[in-house]
Amino acid sequence: DDKVPAKYKAKVEQVRAQHPTLAKMHAMREELRQLWSNTTVTREQLAKDLQAWCRRAEESGIAALRDYSIRLRAVQAA
Repeated sequence: DDKVPAKYKAKVEQVRAQHPTLAKMHAMREELRQLWSNTTVTREQLAKDLQAWCRRAEESGIAALRDYSIRLRAVQAA
């Protein structure tokens, strides 16, 4: 996390270690951000990557990720 000031990095890592659900949600959010910002892939590849992200989100066991994935799939299908 380049945006986290150096003096807080140890604390952020400690919180992530103590709260794996939050760490997973943050990691998945970052993956999704990278998917959306990748301008070098085709629309078809983006769709495949998004489907894979949604599958991992739904299999994560984290309700917030599952619910967000379901909303993304609904928008994609529309």
